[in-house]
Amino acid sequence: MMEFVTYPEIGVAGEGCKGILFYCQFGHKYLICHPVDKPEDPFLPLPRMDVWCTPSYGRQLLSLRHPWRNDASVLAQLVSYLSGERLANQLDEYDMITHLAIAMQQRQLLVFPLEND
Repeated sequence: MMEFVTYPEIGVAGEGCKGILFYCQFGHKYLICHPVDKPEDPFLPLPRMDVWCTPSYGRQLLSLRHPWRNDASVLAQLVSYLSGERLANQLDEYDMITHLAIAMQQRQLLVFPLEND
């Protein structure tokens, strides 16, 4: 298993944020970021392409998140990173998941696995 390399500006609040760490229900670690914020790491694997097919794959990934490894506000952090804090405060959980899943399908957000088996 590959250990996670700490990338600068990941998970910080505000305009300097370069992505958010996310854990799926099985505890696998992902970096979710804008394409322009992709770390310049030659060992970073390709992003998950299944979330590009249909928003239902992104919804499933976001809905089945790890209950205690993720910050309680991870969805709000992702929406804030993608569209601004104002929108994050206006949406409920279902709407945040839908908004993020559509952004994943449109490749506005990329999902990079950070662990290899």
